[in-house]
Amino acid sequence: MVFAIPREGKTYVGTTDTVYKKQLEHPRMTKADRDYVIQAIQYMFPDLNITKKRCRIQLGRSSSAHS
Repeated sequence: MVFAIPREGKTYVGTTDTVYKKQLEHPRMTKADRDYVIQAIQYMFPDLNITKKRCRIQLGRSSSAHS
């Protein structure tokens, strides 16, 4: 199951079942998780043409900095 949550002109998509054991202040997405989410989007919405090049992932900032 994948969630898509629209917020302020963006859509947040997730989640995965990966257990994250590193710093919660600086979460990272694995390549496998990214590919899983993209494949789910492509399956449900093939006309969107979502690719990893269109993913916006900003590393090195806290999650609250994006909210």
